[in-house]
Amino acid sequence: MADSVGKVHALAELKGKSVLLNFWATWCENCLEEMPALQDIQTNSSGTVVVNGVSADMNANPFTTVCGFARANNINYQLVVDSMASLGTSYLFAANRSRATPETFVIGKDGNIKYLLQGARTKAQFHSFIRNAN
Repeated sequence: MADSVGKVHALAELKGKSVLLNFWATWCENCLEEMPALQDIQTNSSGTVVVNGVSADMNANPFTTVCGFARANNINYQLVVDSMASLGTSYLFAANRSRATPETFVIGKDGNIKYLLQGARTKAQFHSFIRNAN
C-alpha cells in the first residue's frame, strides 16, 4: 500500500500489532457509521492496534475525494485509495468471499487474517474481535 506521500508499505511491517484493514467508500453510509469507532480505536490503542482504511472510490479523482473527506471528517488513521480494486480483490480472493462494503479484515499480531467482518461494526464489536484474534 502507498501512503498519502507515496511511500509504499507492506502489512508485514505491522507484525506484532493487531491490524484492522477496513475497505470502505465515501458514498457508503454504513462505512461512515463505523468510522468514528475506527478513529477511536486508532487514537486510543496506545499503538497496539493499527487501523488502515482502503477506499474503493472510483470517481474521476478518487485521491482528492478521499483526502477531502478525511479532512472534513477528522479521520487521521492511514487511508489509501484502491481505485483499481486490486488490493480488495486480492484479499477477498484469499478469503474466498464476495465483495461488500464495508469489510474489515482483523489481522492478528502474528500477521495472519483472523476474521473478515462484512457490514458495519461498533467499537465494542471491533474490540471483541481484536481480543479474540490474539
